[in-house]
Amino acid sequence: MDHYRAQCLRCHIRQSCRAQPAARQATTPPDDCLACHMPKRTVTTIAHAALTDHSIPARPSADVQPSARRNQKPELLLLTAHPQDWNRLDTVPPSVLFQAYDSLIGEGHQEFEPLLQQILPQVAAAPHARPPVLRALARAEFRRNTSDGNRKALDYMKQVFRAGDPNVDDYLFLANLYTRTTQPKEAVAILEKARTASPYFREIYENLAAAYMELGQYGDALKVLGKGMELFPDDATLRALQKKANSATLTGP
Repeated sequence: MDHYRAQCLRCHIRQSCRAQPAARQATTPPDDCLACHMPKRTVTTIAHAALTDHSIPARPSADVQPSARRNQKPELLLLTAHPQDWNRLDTVPPSVLFQAYDSLIGEGHQEFEPLLQQILPQVAAAPHARPPVLRALARAEFRRNTSDGNRKALDYMKQVFRAGDPNVDDYLFLANLYTRTTQPKEAVAILEKARTASPYFREIYENLAAAYMELGQYGDALKVLGKGMELFPDDATLRALQKKANSATLTGP
Protein backbone atom coordinates (compact mmCIF):
# COMPACT_ATOMS: atom_id res chain seq x y z
CA MET A 1 0.00 0.00 0.00
CA ASP A 2 2.89 2.36 0.73
CA HIS A 3 3.97 2.01 -2.89
CA TYR A 4 0.56 3.02 -4.28
CA ARG A 5 0.19 5.86 -1.77
CA ALA A 6 3.59 7.13 -2.90
CA GLN A 7 2.33 7.10 -6.49
CA CYS A 8 -0.63 9.28 -5.45
CA LEU A 9 1.72 11.71 -3.74
CA ARG A 10 3.78 12.13 -6.89
CA CYS A 11 1.02 14.45 -8.14
CA HIS A 12 -0.84 15.38 -4.95
CA ILE A 13 0.38 16.71 -1.63
CA ARG A 14 -0.75 15.67 1.84
CA GLN A 15 -2.56 18.98 2.26
CA SER A 16 -4.70 18.16 -0.80
CA CYS A 17 -6.78 15.69 1.22
CA ARG A 18 -9.89 17.28 2.75
CA ALA A 19 -10.51 14.43 5.22
CA GLN A 20 -9.87 15.10 8.89
CA PRO A 21 -6.56 13.69 10.24
CA ALA A 22 -8.43 11.47 12.71
CA ALA A 23 -10.50 9.94 9.88
CA ARG A 24 -7.39 9.36 7.81
CA GLN A 25 -5.67 7.60 10.69
CA ALA A 26 -8.73 5.40 11.22
CA THR A 27 -8.33 3.66 7.85
CA THR A 28 -6.58 0.30 7.56
CA PRO A 29 -3.73 0.81 6.93
CA PRO A 30 -3.67 4.35 8.38
CA ASP A 31 -3.65 7.37 6.08
CA ASP A 32 -4.40 5.17 3.07
CA CYS A 33 -5.42 7.02 -0.13
CA LEU A 34 -6.82 3.86 -1.73
CA ALA A 35 -9.22 3.08 1.12
CA CYS A 36 -11.11 6.32 0.41
CA HIS A 37 -10.62 7.04 -3.29
CA MET A 38 -10.42 3.45 -4.63
CA PRO A 39 -12.73 1.47 -2.31
CA LYS A 40 -13.33 -2.26 -2.50
CA ARG A 41 -16.55 -3.16 -4.29
CA THR A 42 -18.59 -6.31 -3.65
CA VAL A 43 -18.72 -8.78 -6.54
CA THR A 44 -22.12 -10.44 -6.27
CA THR A 45 -21.33 -13.14 -8.80
CA ILE A 46 -18.21 -14.39 -6.99
CA ALA A 47 -18.47 -15.64 -3.43
CA HIS A 48 -16.30 -13.88 -0.81
CA ALA A 49 -14.74 -11.56 -3.39
CA ALA A 50 -14.16 -7.83 -3.74
CA LEU A 51 -12.60 -5.65 -6.45
CA THR A 52 -11.08 -2.20 -6.36
CA ASP A 53 -13.04 0.63 -7.97
CA HIS A 54 -10.48 2.39 -10.22
CA SER A 55 -12.68 5.38 -11.02
CA ILE A 56 -10.95 7.38 -8.20
CA PRO A 57 -13.92 9.65 -7.39
CA ALA A 58 -13.66 12.94 -5.54
CA ARG A 59 -15.58 13.03 -2.28
CA PRO A 60 -18.54 15.45 -1.79
CA SER A 61 -16.41 17.65 0.47
CA ALA A 62 -13.63 17.93 -2.08
CA ASP A 63 -13.11 21.18 -3.93
CA VAL A 64 -12.93 19.77 -7.45
CA GLN A 65 -11.09 21.91 -9.95
CA PRO A 66 -11.46 21.34 -13.70
CA SER A 67 -8.50 19.55 -15.16
CA ALA A 68 -6.16 21.67 -17.24
CA ARG A 69 -5.51 18.59 -19.37
CA ARG A 70 -9.17 17.95 -20.29
CA ASN A 71 -9.01 19.70 -23.64
CA GLN A 72 -5.55 18.49 -24.56
CA LYS A 73 -4.91 15.92 -27.24
CA PRO A 74 -4.87 12.25 -26.18
CA GLU A 75 -1.45 11.05 -25.16
CA LEU A 76 0.38 8.30 -23.37
CA LEU A 77 2.72 8.82 -20.44
CA LEU A 78 5.86 6.81 -19.80
CA LEU A 79 5.17 6.24 -16.10
CA THR A 80 8.25 4.06 -15.59
CA ALA A 81 10.41 7.14 -16.21
CA HIS A 82 11.08 10.11 -13.97
CA PRO A 83 8.06 12.49 -13.94
CA GLN A 84 9.94 15.09 -15.98
CA ASP A 85 10.40 12.45 -18.71
CA TRP A 86 6.84 11.10 -18.78
CA ASN A 87 6.28 12.66 -22.21
CA ARG A 88 9.46 11.21 -23.70
CA LEU A 89 7.71 8.66 -25.89
CA ASP A 90 10.57 8.93 -28.38
CA THR A 91 12.44 6.48 -26.15
CA VAL A 92 9.73 3.83 -26.62
CA PRO A 93 10.07 1.46 -29.62
CA PRO A 94 7.38 2.08 -32.27
CA SER A 95 6.20 -1.53 -31.98
CA VAL A 96 5.50 -1.05 -28.27
CA LEU A 97 3.68 2.23 -28.88
CA PHE A 98 1.64 0.55 -31.59
CA GLN A 99 0.57 -2.20 -29.20
CA ALA A 100 -0.48 0.39 -26.62
CA TYR A 101 -2.49 2.47 -29.10
CA ASP A 102 -4.04 -0.63 -30.67
CA SER A 103 -5.14 -1.91 -27.27
CA LEU A 104 -6.72 1.43 -26.36
CA ILE A 105 -8.54 1.63 -29.71
CA GLY A 106 -9.81 -1.91 -29.17
CA GLU A 107 -11.31 -0.75 -25.87
CA GLY A 108 -13.21 2.01 -27.66
CA HIS A 109 -10.79 4.94 -27.38
CA GLN A 110 -10.93 5.98 -31.02
CA GLU A 111 -9.18 9.26 -30.19
CA PHE A 112 -5.89 7.34 -30.32
CA GLU A 113 -6.42 6.22 -33.93
CA PRO A 114 -4.58 9.25 -35.43
CA LEU A 115 -1.57 8.56 -33.20
CA LEU A 116 -1.55 4.94 -34.28
CA GLN A 117 -1.74 5.97 -37.91
CA GLN A 118 1.31 8.20 -37.43
CA ILE A 119 3.54 5.28 -36.44
CA LEU A 120 1.83 2.68 -38.64
CA PRO A 121 4.26 3.12 -41.60
CA GLN A 122 7.20 2.34 -39.28
CA VAL A 123 5.75 -0.89 -37.88
CA ALA A 124 4.33 -1.91 -41.27
CA ALA A 125 7.83 -1.82 -42.77
CA ALA A 126 8.76 -5.01 -40.90
CA PRO A 127 9.36 -8.01 -43.23
CA HIS A 128 6.40 -9.98 -41.84
CA ALA A 129 3.58 -7.79 -40.56
CA ARG A 130 1.64 -9.22 -37.63
CA PRO A 131 -2.19 -9.45 -37.65
CA PRO A 132 -2.68 -6.30 -35.48
CA VAL A 133 -0.63 -4.29 -37.99
CA LEU A 134 -2.52 -5.79 -40.93
CA ARG A 135 -5.82 -4.90 -39.26
CA ALA A 136 -4.69 -1.31 -38.78
CA LEU A 137 -3.58 -1.10 -42.42
CA ALA A 138 -6.97 -2.48 -43.49
CA ARG A 139 -8.81 0.10 -41.38
CA ALA A 140 -6.78 2.89 -42.92
CA GLU A 141 -7.58 1.72 -46.45
CA PHE A 142 -11.23 1.16 -45.55
CA ARG A 143 -11.57 4.78 -44.45
CA ARG A 144 -10.41 5.95 -47.88
CA ASN A 145 -13.61 4.42 -49.31
CA THR A 146 -12.16 4.08 -52.79
CA SER A 147 -12.07 1.05 -55.05
CA ASP A 148 -8.31 0.81 -54.64
CA GLY A 149 -8.57 1.26 -50.87
CA ASN A 150 -11.26 -1.42 -50.62
CA ARG A 151 -9.13 -3.81 -52.67
CA LYS A 152 -6.10 -3.23 -50.44
CA ALA A 153 -8.21 -3.57 -47.27
CA LEU A 154 -9.52 -6.91 -48.53
CA ASP A 155 -6.00 -8.09 -49.22
CA TYR A 156 -4.81 -7.10 -45.75
CA MET A 157 -7.73 -8.88 -44.08
CA LYS A 158 -7.18 -12.02 -46.14
CA GLN A 159 -3.60 -12.01 -44.83
CA VAL A 160 -5.00 -11.82 -41.30
CA PHE A 161 -7.06 -14.93 -41.96
CA ARG A 162 -4.12 -16.76 -43.53
CA ALA A 163 -2.12 -16.01 -40.39
CA GLY A 164 -4.71 -18.03 -38.47
CA ASP A 165 -7.03 -17.56 -35.47
CA PRO A 166 -9.14 -14.60 -36.67
CA ASN A 167 -11.44 -13.03 -34.10
CA VAL A 168 -15.13 -12.09 -34.39
CA ASP A 169 -14.35 -8.53 -35.43
CA ASP A 170 -12.16 -9.86 -38.24
CA TYR A 171 -15.06 -11.87 -39.62
CA LEU A 172 -17.45 -8.94 -39.37
CA PHE A 173 -14.99 -6.52 -40.95
CA LEU A 174 -14.19 -8.85 -43.85
CA ALA A 175 -17.91 -9.42 -44.45
CA ASN A 176 -18.42 -5.65 -44.42
CA LEU A 177 -15.70 -5.30 -47.04
CA TYR A 178 -17.34 -7.95 -49.22
CA THR A 179 -20.68 -6.15 -48.90
CA ARG A 180 -19.11 -2.81 -49.78
CA THR A 181 -17.46 -4.31 -52.86
CA THR A 182 -20.75 -5.91 -53.99
CA GLN A 183 -19.79 -9.49 -53.15
CA PRO A 184 -22.80 -10.63 -51.10
CA LYS A 185 -22.16 -14.35 -51.60
CA GLU A 186 -18.68 -13.98 -50.16
CA ALA A 187 -20.14 -11.96 -47.28
CA VAL A 188 -22.62 -14.77 -46.53
CA ALA A 189 -19.89 -17.40 -46.67
CA ILE A 190 -17.60 -15.58 -44.22
CA LEU A 191 -20.48 -14.80 -41.86
CA GLU A 192 -21.56 -18.46 -41.84
CA LYS A 193 -18.00 -19.33 -40.82
CA ALA A 194 -18.23 -16.67 -38.14
CA ARG A 195 -21.49 -18.16 -36.84
CA THR A 196 -19.87 -21.58 -36.61
CA ALA A 197 -16.79 -20.24 -34.84
CA SER A 198 -18.62 -17.82 -32.50
CA PRO A 199 -22.34 -18.62 -32.30
CA TYR A 200 -23.17 -16.19 -29.48
CA PHE A 201 -22.60 -12.78 -31.10
CA ARG A 202 -25.76 -11.00 -32.15
CA GLU A 203 -23.98 -8.89 -34.77
CA ILE A 204 -23.25 -12.04 -36.74
CA TYR A 205 -26.94 -12.91 -36.97
CA GLU A 206 -27.90 -9.35 -37.87
CA ASN A 207 -25.31 -9.06 -40.65
CA LEU A 208 -25.85 -12.59 -41.95
CA ALA A 209 -29.61 -12.14 -42.22
CA ALA A 210 -29.10 -8.81 -44.00
CA ALA A 211 -26.65 -10.46 -46.42
CA TYR A 212 -29.11 -13.25 -47.24
CA MET A 213 -31.82 -10.66 -47.83
CA GLU A 214 -29.48 -8.77 -50.15
CA LEU A 215 -29.32 -11.98 -52.22
CA GLY A 216 -33.10 -12.34 -52.11
CA GLN A 217 -32.82 -15.51 -50.02
CA TYR A 218 -35.49 -14.57 -47.51
CA GLY A 219 -36.09 -18.14 -46.38
CA ASP A 220 -32.47 -18.50 -45.34
CA ALA A 221 -32.62 -15.07 -43.72
CA LEU A 222 -35.66 -16.12 -41.68
CA LYS A 223 -33.88 -19.26 -40.47
CA VAL A 224 -30.94 -17.17 -39.29
CA LEU A 225 -33.26 -14.64 -37.69
CA GLY A 226 -35.23 -17.38 -35.94
CA LYS A 227 -32.06 -18.76 -34.36
CA GLY A 228 -30.90 -15.25 -33.52
CA MET A 229 -34.19 -14.43 -31.81
CA GLU A 230 -33.90 -17.59 -29.72
CA LEU A 231 -30.53 -16.42 -28.45
CA PHE A 232 -31.27 -12.68 -28.30
CA PRO A 233 -35.04 -12.19 -27.91
CA ASP A 234 -34.62 -8.52 -26.98
CA ASP A 235 -32.65 -7.57 -30.11
CA ALA A 236 -34.60 -4.80 -31.88
CA THR A 237 -32.49 -5.07 -35.06
CA LEU A 238 -33.22 -8.80 -35.43
CA ARG A 239 -36.90 -8.13 -34.83
CA ALA A 240 -36.99 -5.42 -37.52
CA LEU A 241 -35.16 -7.65 -40.01
CA GLN A 242 -37.54 -10.51 -39.25
CA LYS A 243 -40.52 -8.26 -39.93
CA LYS A 244 -38.97 -7.09 -43.19
CA ALA A 245 -38.15 -10.66 -44.30
CA ASN A 246 -41.64 -11.91 -43.45
CA SER A 247 -43.15 -9.03 -45.39
CA ALA A 248 -40.98 -9.75 -48.42
CA THR A 249 -41.93 -13.43 -48.28
CA LEU A 250 -45.63 -12.66 -48.19
CA THR A 251 -45.51 -10.12 -51.01
CA GLY A 252 -42.91 -11.91 -53.14
CA PRO A 253 -43.58 -13.70 -56.43
